Amino acid sequence: MSDAPGRSTNNDIEASLEDLYEHAPCGFFSTTLDGMIVRVNETFVSMSGRSREQLLGAQVLSILTPGGQLFYESRYIPVLHLQGEAQEVALTLQTASGAERPVLVNGVVVDDAQGRPTAIRTAVFPYIGRKEYERELLEARRAAEASESRLQVLHGASERFSAADSEEQLASELAECARGAFTAPDASVYFADESGTLALAAGSSPLAAALLEAEGPIERSISGERVVSVNEADADAEHPASLLESMRSARVETVVVVPIAEPQKRFGALVLCFRRARRFDSHDEDLGMTLARQAAEVLARLRAEGVLERLALYDDVTGLPTRRVVVARANEAIDEAHSDSTPMAIVTVVIDGFKEISNTFGRVAAEDALSEVGTRISEAAPDSEMVGRTNTNEFVVVCPGTDAAGVESFADELLAALDQPLSAGDGSARVTSTIGAALYPGAGARPSAQALFESAGEAVYRARALGTTRAAFTPVD
Repeated sequence: MSDAPGRSTNNDIEASLEDLYEHAPCGFFSTTLDGMIVRVNETFVSMSGRSREQLLGAQVLSILTPGGQLFYESRYIPVLHLQGEAQEVALTLQTASGAERPVLVNGVVVDDAQGRPTAIRTAVFPYIGRKEYERELLEARRAAEASESRLQVLHGASERFSAADSEEQLASELAECARGAFTAPDASVYFADESGTLALAAGSSPLAAALLEAEGPIERSISGERVVSVNEADADAEHPASLLESMRSARVETVVVVPIAEPQKRFGALVLCFRRARRFDSHDEDLGMTLARQAAEVLARLRAEGVLERLALYDDVTGLPTRRVVVARANEAIDEAHSDSTPMAIVTVVIDGFKEISNTFGRVAAEDALSEVGTRISEAAPDSEMVGRTNTNEFVVVCPGTDAAGVESFADELLAALDQPLSAGDGSARVTSTIGAALYPGAGARPSAQALFESAGEAVYRARALGTTRAAFTPVD
């Protein structure tokens, strides 16, 4: 029965075995046992970049790169002789033009009728796509490892930064984290104070003076909120000559500056110094900027807490200590007096008239007058005494080592100072003052600070009963 019309037979599909060999989808070549090429197909001729005439009679080693030659002799041939075949051995062909072409080869040893090896047949497959794929896999693996490493660095830094309870500790932790993350020999941190002046907060740098120069890398990094790298070998005119000279003297090849900032807030900079040329790529910059932002967030919190603490400890109008600080100092003075059997006193000064100043000249003028009163009390008090504002119109002076005569003299001086006119807006105004003092001679039972404050308050009421600008004293036994 004949085949159906229009349908090819199996014999028609590959009519010529020779053509199948010559144009197979992979290269073929045969060699003697000592590596001389004796037959090649057209696919390998094209793959090798040489003519058939150049290949026949040549040694396989002559068409391989030095690395390929080494692998051919150390891997391919030994495996063939040991096992009779070799699979997926990576080699690199070198074309006549010098171009390199990676390939994978499979080989088998051909035996004669008596079972003796006579030749080697090798199949050759292009390796470019697979090699690129493996390279991409390797790069992806490296990227994943780098990403995991960065996450570990950032997680550890976050914990260490959050545990910092001072700017000095935070700066030290940032410098240490950055030194480890970038394997930098030197890492330093600079913080700006309220006036914007930069100062070294932690770490060390052999280039400290040069880094802080005008238009130097720190200024450029902070003002531009970007990472600035200075490489001594390819530095240009935008860097100060003194910095480049300092780098050469200190044998520093690369300086990297990372700004420490939040939106609209510039806190300082992280500086890394390397003894060898160091290129900061985008991943390095991202890690450095993230570390710096983490530190900036904690620094902002620490400074906000510092402001709140100062507000709790110091009056925002007069700048004098608040009641909390005054009570603590009073307890210290009482302990000293009781221990040494020496006198001390608590003096309370109540001022009246600020409401009238505010109504006449405005709130700002009243606050200026209040501040001036605080200044006059502080100037009248001896250096050893603490002056504080404990209420809206109440000031307290802690007087260690002061007896009744000393308190009376201080009260007279203070009443005279407060009786003078105060500046108020475009004019002047007067206030009235009343002073009450509690005196502890240092003998007998130790009184509490609260008892002395209450006794001084009672003295104020007695003084007020006598009229304005008066003083009264209460001994505490």
